Amino acid sequence: MFQTLYFAPVVLSTVALVQIFQNVFSVNPVGMLNYFLSWFQPSMLDSEWLSDPHRSLLIVAIAEGYKFAAVYMVIFYSALISISEEVIEAARMDGASGWKLYRYIKLPMIKGIIFTSIILVLNGSLKSFDIRTC
Repeated sequence: MFQTLYFAPVVLSTVALVQIFQNVFSVNPVGMLNYFLSWFQPSMLDSEWLSDPHRSLLIVAIAEGYKFAAVYMVIFYSALISISEEVIEAARMDGASGWKLYRYIKLPMIKGIIFTSIILVLNGSLKSFDIRTC
């Protein structure tokens, strides 16, 4: 069930995703973000996120990142489960556990996947510029 919920933004139309984020960052009616931030600072109730030129690119990048984060989670999950159990067992017998197992064994074994994902993320993040200019 959680895997389906994580992957839902990828399947959603961009128009639906824009409507969701527009309701989160809206000013009138008060969006969810302004409502929650007003609990801590009442002046944030009227904060305009989408019309501020300094914040709008960041908001668009967050929306793009949210849409495709599930794709990268699936890529990393499949890379991690493809590591041989024999390698993990040998590392545990040598004393690696927890963070050391990830840092010295698993992450070096999937460095090609990490590099490929970084290239895909950079490519996708550069595409967010065309949304802002429309």
